[in-house]
Amino acid sequence: MDLGILKWTNFASDPEIFAEMPSPREYSAIVYDQRDRRLIIHGGWNNGWFDDIRTLGVSKIVGPSYAVTHADPALGQLSGNVPITLTGLGIKDVAI
Repeated sequence: MDLGILKWTNFASDPEIFAEMPSPREYSAIVYDQRDRRLIIHGGWNNGWFDDIRTLGVSKIVGPSYAVTHADPALGQLSGNVPITLTGLGIKDVAI
C-alpha cells in the first residue's frame, strides 16, 4: 500500500527478491500504536500458526490531525481480498 497515493501495488512473492515480505495469513492479532502511528500485527494462521510480529507505518493517513473513528467490518475473519473501510475525522473514507 502506497500511503502517499492510497493505492495497492502487487509484488512478486519470490523470497530471493523480497526476503522480508511476510507470508499471507489470517486470524492475526492487530493493535494500533498511537505513539509511533503504526499497526502491529502478531501471529496468524496459514497451514500452521505464526509466532512473529510485523509492523506497518500508517502515519501518512493517521496523524495528529486525523482520527480513525470507525472500521467496517469492525470484527470478524479477514482472510484476504476483503475490503476494509476506515472512517475518521480529517480524512475521507479510505477503503483498504
